[in-house]
Amino acid sequence: PKIISNNEYLRKEYQKEERSQNMIYGTQIGAFIDKEKAMLLQKKLKSSGYSSYILKKAMEDDVLWHRVIVGNYKDREQARRVAMDLERDGYEVYITSDLK
Repeated sequence: PKIISNNEYLRKEYQKEERSQNMIYGTQIGAFIDKEKAMLLQKKLKSSGYSSYILKKAMEDDVLWHRVIVGNYKDREQARRVAMDLERDGYEVYITSDLK
């Protein structure tokens, strides 16, 4: 095993903590190749009182997905509370920090 100095260990722990503090969470409701389907879900969410947005993401196979996201939260707990509301309203949800 590699032995690291205490200073190096503390620096790595600080970097981990800093990354988690800068993380933004959202609640993904759906992901579609077809942009129209994503827009329909977004419209349905709006009629249910939820503000959402569509994020485009190319996956490993270079297929472009349109992800429907509710929220932009600084902590996971906020995203979890909204996810519970969405689930009660019949939506399938996935909490994500991959909002790029």
